[in-house]
Amino acid sequence: MKSTKMLTRDSGDQTWYVVDAEGKVLGRMATKIADVLRGKHKPTFTPNSDMGDFVIVVNAGKVKLTGKKMREKLYYSHSGYMGGLKSTTPEKVLGSAHPERIVEWAIRGMLPKTRLGTGSSPSSRSMWGRNTRTRRSSRRFWPSTNRRNIRTMAQARIYATGKRKTAVARVYIKAGAGRITVNGREFEEYFPVLALRAVATQPLVLTGKRTSVDVDVNIGGGGPMSQAESVKFGIAKALQIENPELRTQLKRAGFLTRDARIKERKKYGQPGARKRFQFSKR
Repeated sequence: MKSTKMLTRDSGDQTWYVVDAEGKVLGRMATKIADVLRGKHKPTFTPNSDMGDFVIVVNAGKVKLTGKKMREKLYYSHSGYMGGLKSTTPEKVLGSAHPERIVEWAIRGMLPKTRLGTGSSPSSRSMWGRNTRTRRSSRRFWPSTNRRNIRTMAQARIYATGKRKTAVARVYIKAGAGRITVNGREFEEYFPVLALRAVATQPLVLTGKRTSVDVDVNIGGGGPMSQAESVKFGIAKALQIENPELRTQLKRAGFLTRDARIKERKKYGQPGARKRFQFSKR
């Protein structure tokens, strides 16, 4: 009895192919490349394994589109926010700094939307222009508080952002004598009320750094109280970045938790946010 042998990625031979995209029709070229990336051109193709070969596309910015697709075809992207829908045409993409994206988008749309598809996509490297540079996916990590990325106050200023309601405070701290400036003005001048100054400096007082660091703040939006609380939040985050050991102390005091409460807006046709007009039959 004959049996079908199921191969794995390690047992298959993977080769490299170079495709010159100059003058090629985008769709037909992308279908052939997608088949090679999946391994469908091999008699040993296994649907549940990554058996594909590697493909290098040169002159990706010189592909050809048939009909009126160059001006009428649309690529959509959405930011996830209201009104964040954007569209572009192949003509604009080919004239931009990254014309190879039109080939990448076409190939990615023909690959499975599973791990096999995401695993096959890195096998393709689009290269364009005379320098034929290879586009590789580079991961960018958000600045964290691990010790390898720490910049101490002795080396440079530490930056953090604090927010409260509509107020946004951009806080810079560095080693100094305890001077605080807000929008180029002295701390006492910008916050003349003692209670507001006490709120803004709570993290410094708690950690004992009130007289050992200088704070420079750029702030905008909101009222006096929300601005003071945004400064407090920004200073706490900056102190945590400078010294991660202070995180437990600041977290326990509630200085690293943003207060998301905000006054609910009035609804149109009603007297207030939740208040309704008195019901009347007539």
